[in-house]
Amino acid sequence: IREPEFRRSRAIGTDGRSVAAHQRTSSTAYLSSDDPVVQCIRSRASEFQGYVDLGMMEDLQVTRYLEGQQYTNHYDWAANPAMRNQTTNRETTFFAVLDVECSKCGTRFPEISVDWRSEDQRWCEFVDCKAEKELTVRAVAGSAVFWRNLKSDGTGDTRTLHAGLPATGGKKVGLNIWTRREVS
Repeated sequence: IREPEFRRSRAIGTDGRSVAAHQRTSSTAYLSSDDPVVQCIRSRASEFQGYVDLGMMEDLQVTRYLEGQQYTNHYDWAANPAMRNQTTNRETTFFAVLDVECSKCGTRFPEISVDWRSEDQRWCEFVDCKAEKELTVRAVAGSAVFWRNLKSDGTGDTRTLHAGLPATGGKKVGLNIWTRREVS
């Protein structure tokens, strides 16, 4: 991705509009769905989810965090999609780490806690095993995290509250893959 393609990342405001927000200070670029590599990634993400309809997948988004940039606690799902004139909501999220040159710049889930003492310690390469009150997925190049944003009834799962932690001492580049589903 060329530098000019990155733009200030946006968030959804309380009125449902896309805005530049102090909570999200990263930069974003979208990948062309015509690119064969992008098509392969989309197909793999669809396959992972049981062959979901590619038409329900948003354009792939590359997000770059430079020194100190972050995205504070947020949900990937909309509390009221109808407010944005939408009949769909983000059902799932993949966040893949493409490049990392920062420390403690992972993705934190403050509503999820895991007692890692009883788990295989190899997990500690990918998660902060010392965090007891929250789940923090480490930024490890080549790794990815996946979660479901919506419950089976189509409402948002509040446990998916998460934050892209500040890039300290460098940068982080990740790939967002969002799949939507119809909601009533």
